[in-house]
This record gives sequence, C-alpha cells and structure tokens, in this order.
Amino acid sequence: LTGATPARKRLVSTQSTGAELQVSFVVFLLGHVYSAFEQWKKLVDAMCRAHRSIVTRPEFYKIFIRTLHFHLKETPRDFFCRYRLPEQLPGDDAEVCFLRV
Repeated sequence: LTGATPARKRLVSTQSTGAELQVSFVVFLLGHVYSAFEQWKKLVDAMCRAHRSIVTRPEFYKIFIRTLHFHLKETPRDFFCRYRLPEQLPGDDAEVCFLRV
C-alpha cells in the first residue's frame, strides 16, 4: 500500500484481520486443521486485548463481536473439550468442559 493514506492502510488492515479470522475458523471447523484453530485463538486474543482499538474502531468491534457470536454458535457442543489436552481439562461431560473453559 505504498502511497496510501493512514486511514486507507487501517481499513485494509482491519479487513485483512477480519478475513483471516473467518478463514482460520472455517479451515479449522470444516478441515479439522488444528493450526487454524490456534491461529483463530491468537487473533481473537489479540483483538480482545487491543483496548485502545476498541475505543478508536467501534465499527470494527461491532463486526468482530457479531462474527465471534456466530463462530461460537456454529461450533459443536463439545468443541472446546475435544481440542484441549486431557491433562488441562479432565472429564468427559461436555457441559462440565464448557463451563471450565
């Protein structure tokens, strides 16, 4: 983006981050690619920790929260249990697993 305005660079960066979040979720959920799940978690974590961005980019965070809502809604009930190491999360009951996450 040589010569682009700072506002344009932020817009492209925001769109790229949202697209990467979507792609990593779909690749993990449909393809069962664990590294895509790790990437999805890193992106969600980074967006949740960007406190200043929440104030400066409220529209992006509205889209992010909506996207995250639908990602979580589309996951199987035992989603977080199946992809955690047994020593981190003992027990087989899906509801107990979800409550511990």
